[in-house]
Amino acid sequence: MLRSYFIIAWRNLLRNKVYSCINISGLAVGLAACALLMLFVQEELSYDRFHLQAEQIYRVALESGSGDRIAKSAQTPFSMAAALENAFPEIAQTTQLVPYMSGGDVLIASGEKRFYEKEKRVLVVDRDFLEVFTFPLQRGDSRTALEKPNTAVITREMAVKYFGQEEPLGKTFHLPAVGKAFEVTGVLGEVPGNSHLQFDFLLTYDYLASFRGMGDWAKHSVHAYLYVVLQKGASAEALEGKLAGFHQGYEGAYKTDLFRPYLQPLTDIHLYSHLRNELGTNRQVKDLYLFGLIAFLILLVACINYMNLATAQHAQRAREVGVRKVLGADKGMLIRQFTGESLLFSLLALVLAAVLMELAAPLFNALWGKELSVDYRSWSTWLALIGVTGLVGILSGSYPAFFLSAFQPTRILQGKIGEGGRSGLFRKVLVVVQFVISTTFLLATLIVYSQRDFIKDRQLGYEVEQVIVIPTAGNIGNWNLSTIKSEFSKGPHVLKVSSASMLPGTELSWGISYELQSAERGSETVRLPTLFVDADFIEMMDIELVAGGNFTRDIGGDRESQFILNETALRQLGNLASPLGAWLSYGLGPSREKGSGAVVGVAEDVHFESLHHAVGPLVFCVHPPGAVKTVNHLLVKVRPGEVGGSLEFLREKWEEMEPSYPFQYSFLDQNFAKLYREEERLTHLFGTFSLLAIFVSCLGLLGLSAFMVERRTKEIGIRKVLGSTASGIVLLLSGEFIRLVLLANLFAWPLAFFTMRGWLENFAYRIDLEPELFLAGSLIILGFAWGTTLYQAVRAALANPVEALRYE
Repeated sequence: MLRSYFIIAWRNLLRNKVYSCINISGLAVGLAACALLMLFVQEELSYDRFHLQAEQIYRVALESGSGDRIAKSAQTPFSMAAALENAFPEIAQTTQLVPYMSGGDVLIASGEKRFYEKEKRVLVVDRDFLEVFTFPLQRGDSRTALEKPNTAVITREMAVKYFGQEEPLGKTFHLPAVGKAFEVTGVLGEVPGNSHLQFDFLLTYDYLASFRGMGDWAKHSVHAYLYVVLQKGASAEALEGKLAGFHQGYEGAYKTDLFRPYLQPLTDIHLYSHLRNELGTNRQVKDLYLFGLIAFLILLVACINYMNLATAQHAQRAREVGVRKVLGADKGMLIRQFTGESLLFSLLALVLAAVLMELAAPLFNALWGKELSVDYRSWSTWLALIGVTGLVGILSGSYPAFFLSAFQPTRILQGKIGEGGRSGLFRKVLVVVQFVISTTFLLATLIVYSQRDFIKDRQLGYEVEQVIVIPTAGNIGNWNLSTIKSEFSKGPHVLKVSSASMLPGTELSWGISYELQSAERGSETVRLPTLFVDADFIEMMDIELVAGGNFTRDIGGDRESQFILNETALRQLGNLASPLGAWLSYGLGPSREKGSGAVVGVAEDVHFESLHHAVGPLVFCVHPPGAVKTVNHLLVKVRPGEVGGSLEFLREKWEEMEPSYPFQYSFLDQNFAKLYREEERLTHLFGTFSLLAIFVSCLGLLGLSAFMVERRTKEIGIRKVLGSTASGIVLLLSGEFIRLVLLANLFAWPLAFFTMRGWLENFAYRIDLEPELFLAGSLIILGFAWGTTLYQAVRAALANPVEALRYE
């Protein structure tokens, strides 16, 4: 019996090659798209679960403030680790880490090899890091590799980069900025892509011990990422309840209940943590819901294609059903036969889907920075693929199977099977559902494109065009900063040179604790994000001042700084009536060196961070001449059209003055554009899958319209004989489908509106959802639908009616 079903299914497939190809192609595209997206979702859900103690590890985060002024940070004061271990027996172990604090790229040297590495890829850790986290070493002993100060564990890639094929253990490399040498004591393989900790270097650095031992939590600016391992059986909820207020017993800690430590499960960080000072950009869990929904909808569109085309062929299959029933086949046997046919189509589609996946995976991986692949050697992979394929086959074939098996043999053999009202209505409903999905995808794509263009074109409040950024990694001392600026300024096309501790577009930290002294309120402590710049920064970036004046080069004393507040910082200070002249004092580092100075101006609010965030408080600070400067980036503004020549000039000057350091550069506008990489990816994702949905929908519409034209051949012939024009026939045939697409748009508009309005809430500054966007999307969809049905309608309208009525 099964053999008979298979033979019939195969013959039916060959008999209707065009429609079989349409069905298989649609299902294959749906399966391939679904598989790729599900691989992505699986990868995202697996973050940090490979650690042996993953379920016991928590990160300590901080929340402060109240009302609408709540701030959350992924970092804690360095001294908190020891305090937690001493205070709570539930904590078995702690470990702390902090990116190497260069404020930019880190210069690392080994012999003649010198390279800049990304700051967040160089982590300063304590000795317990490799005991808490599971990063197996290929070389060295993980139990002792980080025991001593000034040792390092590096990845295999870095070992080859700096030491070639030589044995890396025992080799040393230098950080020229601080004059420190580090001995390589361990080499690990590639850090798993599904780890929120991404690094190339793990350094033990003796200066961190001085921070860890400090009792004063509030004044120094060094904060670390703190992870705790709970004892087996310990309750994280119970421990979190005890954390409230425990810090108030420590010298210099925040004497307020508004400072609240809390715990984050390690495995939740990637999808649920979106705090200040995250180590990297985490995914939003709702993105995974979105990806899962897209996968389901693409597959649904493909299944609808199969249902529509299978039921549209009912007249051709009716006699087969009638004969089988007369010969004794019952309804169950017919259901199994037609379901088996749909499973055969699905299995053939799976083969084509595997090919499509292999072709599309490199493009998908390049877009999302992943290394996704299907492991065909795994039984679980085959079970998943066959399971999904079988489910698709059963679902897509279920309605046609029940519909066709319900035919009455007497009516069939009497030729009384027509376009059945229920089946015709159901097909129309399915077409509407297909185009609701396709139109929603297209509208979402247009909205994402519009938002992307909006944030790219929005005025930031300062100039980012024609600005060359040269990283210094903190290597330029006081003695030659002015010399370098002076030499760079001699360039024929150089307009201005400045320096800064951070680049515009960098996420602002919690900032520095200041003691504010003003005539209005006396003395108080405030914490404000701070950007250390030189006196030319405000002018070069063309930032408007709303009160006071710019920085001056004539600063009063060796320890006096100058400050310019932005408008939001001024509001956070309570809108001082007379901010100019207010005195700010601060302390940096374990040496407790203090600086102080007066507020000389107030700048308008500018978008220093990405437009995902509202403008926050910001202090621009110029150090006095005798102070150690925090210079991580040189900024050079050049004339439009003269970038190439200016770069050659800057390179020559740099190699004359700083021959020991590689010349490296980027462009400020390009750096800022990288902040919206996720939006670029979503734009490509929505664009691709909206095209896929439209392609599959139109593929089905093409097959359906061909069947409808074939079924109405005689009607068209009679209409032409009675005087109908070709244009009238075209409108008759295509108009039915166009009406269905228009109806689909009525459902798609509110669906897209409410869905994308939620997505736009991720941005502090966003577009309005104007009717023009929705009208444009509807016209595009109508154009695709019209073009798909037009060919069949025109062919039928131009056919000779004699051919249709020859045998009547």
